[in-house]
Order: sequence, then structure tokens, then C-alpha cells
Amino acid sequence: MGIAAYVKTVWVSGAVPAIDKATLDNIEDQVFDLTEDHNLLDTAVDALEFESWFSFPTGDVVAEVGTHPLYAEEDRTIVKIQCFVTTAPTGAALVADVNKDDVTLFTNQAAPDDRPTIAISAKTSTTTIPSITAWGAGTFLTVDIDIIGSTIAGAGFTLKVIWTKD
Repeated sequence: MGIAAYVKTVWVSGAVPAIDKATLDNIEDQVFDLTEDHNLLDTAVDALEFESWFSFPTGDVVAEVGTHPLYAEEDRTIVKIQCFVTTAPTGAALVADVNKDDVTLFTNQAAPDDRPTIAISAKTSTTTIPSITAWGAGTFLTVDIDIIGSTIAGAGFTLKVIWTKD
């Protein structure tokens, strides 16, 4: 399995279902036409949380360094990170790392539990807040798989980065 089968970004907020950017832009255009109050819609869009996904839906997880970057088009703040697998790791926990411009967002590397970690026999990590949350325009994120299960590596890995616009 190579790092980054595909990267997907969706827009979400509370009870509002996820919508794609084209739909959001269309809604924006319609609201602007109706209200001419651009600040109201800009404030609503800025309050949304967005999700960007690194997903490797098939194949065993292997320990490797990320090679497919996910670029920020505007200044962002990372709210939290969570990862999932379809087959749980056994023998050891699966530990991932997220890097911005090749530097980890998790400054305490000595404590693997501070990074996105899927416990032995689990399929989801706890929600993790990185030490570094700024994701500036023009910078990129990559995902490393630092530790895999020693008996069963785990398979079908996905990592979700939840962020807001600055």
C-alpha cells in the first residue's frame, strides 16, 4: 500500500449534512443575489468545520513516510485529527503522524499516544489535537505510518483532519 490512495475534502457543520464546494458556491451565489449582505454569508461559511481525508481503503497498512501532499489554499486552523481502519491492528497499536511541510504537528514524539493512535484490536483512534494547529496557505500536510500492528498490521487506513478557515 502506498501513502495516499486519494485525498478528499468535504464541508461539514454540526447537524448540517456535508456538501461539496460547487453546491456551497451555488448556495453562496443565490444568497448573495437575494440579500446583498455578503458579510452574513461570509461569517456563516467561516464558522464551518471542514474535513480533509487521507484514505487508503484497501490493503495492509505498512510503516512508511507520506509522499502525497494535501495543500492548503487558505490559512486554516486544525481542530482535531482522527484515524480509522477496516481491519484492526493486533500485537501492537497503529500510530500515525501528520506533518506540515515535513515537520510533525505532534511535538512530543516520545509519547506515541499523543499522536493519532489506534489501540490493539480497535478500529478507531481517539480524537487527537496536534501541538501545532496552524495550517497556512501554501503549506502541505502528509501522513506517516510510524508503527503498525506486529501480528496483524491493520488494513484500510483513513486519517481525517478537521479544520476551520482563519
